[in-house]
Amino acid sequence: MWKPIVFASSMLLGGAAAALAISVQSDRTTLTRYPPPGVERTLESVVRVQASLPAPAPSPVVAMDEVLIVGKRRVAAAAPVPRPVEFGPCSEWRDLGPKALADSLSVEQHRVRALCLTPR
Repeated sequence: MWKPIVFASSMLLGGAAAALAISVQSDRTTLTRYPPPGVERTLESVVRVQASLPAPAPSPVVAMDEVLIVGKRRVAAAAPVPRPVEFGPCSEWRDLGPKALADSLSVEQHRVRALCLTPR
């Protein structure tokens, strides 16, 4: 019962939103109180205004001595040689599986032990 009403109202609101978006794109003053701007040529008035302004003063130039920047290459430090890392067993064997874990979905039982970092 409610589904057709919700569908129809959604479609109508979506269509109204699309129509509003199209009307706003076609006319800038759709949702404003201002009248549309008049079209006039402004090129001639801009030229006259620019010609009547005084010429800009030249920007002051600062004289500086020439500075030579020389960088020294840094010698790259030798990369440290990575030490070999081994993992060795550090615990006893234990059972891991559905009998040892309550929330396991597996049907197999496994024997595992923890591995720790052992220096070489």
